[in-house]
Amino acid sequence: MNRCEPDPTEKMVRWLTDHLERFDPDSGQVPTERDLALGPLVELMICGRALLILDKLSEDARACVDQWRQLAFQVLDRPSTRALILARPDYLPFLAALAAISEHAECASLTSQLADAGFGEHYLPARHPNSRLDARWAFGLAGAKPNGAALDPETLLSGSSCGLPALAYLTENDVYAFTHCLFYVTDFGRRFDPKLTEFVVRTRHLLAWALIRHQLDLVAELLMCLRYLGRPDSPIEHSARCALLAGRQGPAVCGPHWSAGIAATMPDAGRADIYLFRTSFHTTLTAAVALTGLGPFENGSTEPEELLMIQDLLRLQHGCGEVIEVGGDDWLGRSVRAAALHARIALDTVPS
Repeated sequence: MNRCEPDPTEKMVRWLTDHLERFDPDSGQVPTERDLALGPLVELMICGRALLILDKLSEDARACVDQWRQLAFQVLDRPSTRALILARPDYLPFLAALAAISEHAECASLTSQLADAGFGEHYLPARHPNSRLDARWAFGLAGAKPNGAALDPETLLSGSSCGLPALAYLTENDVYAFTHCLFYVTDFGRRFDPKLTEFVVRTRHLLAWALIRHQLDLVAELLMCLRYLGRPDSPIEHSARCALLAGRQGPAVCGPHWSAGIAATMPDAGRADIYLFRTSFHTTLTAAVALTGLGPFENGSTEPEELLMIQDLLRLQHGCGEVIEVGGDDWLGRSVRAAALHARIALDTVPS
C-alpha cells in the first residue's frame, strides 16, 4: 500500500500567491496568449471561490485567497478595466464573475444591469449551450435576473447539444465542456441535485481516459466534478489523486504543456520558474480544489476497473488486441465490457 501525503494544497495555494503579480493584466507577465488578459485572474478568482465553498482551508490559506480577491478588486478599479465593460460585450460574463467574487459592488451592479438589458446577447439560442450556461452562472453571481428559458442540466449533460461523442472521437475540448457544465449546474458544489448522480459512472470513466493520456489538468477537473457529485472516494479517484501528487515540480502540478526536456533547457532558475508558472498555474489551481481537505488515504496496488476497461477499449480501437491475449476468456469478457462502455459513453452522436 502506498500512503499519499495528507494535504499538499496549502503549498499549492502559497505558490500561487507567491506568483500573484503574474495574474495582474497590467504586469506584462500574464501567462496567456489569449486576447483576454483578464482570463487567468478570472480563473484564479473562480477557483478561490471554489476553495472557500469547500470550507476546508487553514487560516493561512484563507488569507492567501483574500489577497487574490484584493488584487481582483484593484484591477476592476482601474479605468482601463472598467472601459472593457462597455467596450467588449463578449467579455461581460468574465467581468461579471470577477466583480461578484471580488465584491466590487459598483462593477457587479453595472454588469448585472447590462446582462438584464441583453447586452452582448449572451442568452440567444444561437449561442452554444455551454456559453449560455457560463453566462447565466456568471451573471447570476452578479445579481442579474436573465430572461429566456432556463437551461436544464440533464438536457445539457445528456442531450445531443452538449453530449459526448463516441470514445474513439472524444477530444479534450469535449471533456472540458462536460466538466464546466457540471461546475455551473452544481455551482461548484453549493447546489446538489440527486438526479446528477447518474453522471458519476460516466465521470469516472472519463477520469480513467484522462489518466491514460496523463492529462493532469482534466484529471483535476474531473476530480472536482466527482466531489460536487458527492462521490470523491473510490479506487479510480485514489489513483487520480496520487497521479496529481506524482506530477508535481515543487508545489506546482505540471500542466499538459509542461515538458521536462524544455524545462532542462532554461538558462537559469528564474526562466525555469516562469516556464513552470505559464504552463502549470491552471492545473495547480484545479488540483488544489480537487485535493483540499480530503486527508490521507491508502492507494491499493490493483488497477481500478475503469482504467482496465478504457485501456482495453483503446487497444481494440487501435488494432492492438494481442496485447491483452486475444482469444482468451479474460480478453473476451473484458472486450465485451469495453464495448458496453463504448455504448454508454457515446451518449448521442446524432445532431438534434
